[in-house]
Amino acid sequence: MSPRSQIVSMAQNGRPPREIAAQLGIDATRIYNILAEERRKGIPIPRFRGGPSGIYHKRVHVDGAVLDAFEPAARARHMTCHELAAELLAVLANDPDLIEAVLDDGGAA
Repeated sequence: MSPRSQIVSMAQNGRPPREIAAQLGIDATRIYNILAEERRKGIPIPRFRGGPSGIYHKRVHVDGAVLDAFEPAARARHMTCHELAAELLAVLANDPDLIEAVLDDGGAA
């Protein structure tokens, strides 16, 4: 069973996304995103209280050309371009040195 199928099955059996995330070692935001994608495909999945913290409270505009550039990397990871953008921001937010390495503009100097 693929991880996506396992996530859907667990949710259909009443397991909340945060519990699924903890059991599978996957970020809860990713679980919520997968369930939302599957619901859009018409898969019957119950809704759960709560939601991924932070991701829907603040929005960042990402230019369409940037999202298009993300497409190959997103597809390779079985993610949407928006999920990849959110994942990249989360990784950068947790590593200030990585921000400096990516931007290489001397902003922290």
